[in-house]
Amino acid sequence: MVLDVSGQEHLASALIGLYDSQIDTVRRYDLATLGRRRSNATYLQSHGQARAEQVIFAMDLKPLIVDTQFDPVTYVSDLFDRARDGIRARLTQSLQSAN
Repeated sequence: MVLDVSGQEHLASALIGLYDSQIDTVRRYDLATLGRRRSNATYLQSHGQARAEQVIFAMDLKPLIVDTQFDPVTYVSDLFDRARDGIRARLTQSLQSAN
């Protein structure tokens, strides 16, 4: 899932700022987090106008809460398998279109 978090820098900074270890002078996770959100949005919309200034990616884990018998490893593995299959299909289609 793509979550638009544009305009929420103050909230992100406040949350990250709660943990001193995340904002020490050596590793600035606060700046890195905000930078990652901006780069996610930039690379998400490579063509045309970006719809969001900042995005984060998330997984819908609700099925694991609804069905407690569902195996988390299987659930996440299936998500990755579907993503891999989709990428493979798009690459195959692109290569066939190029020929």
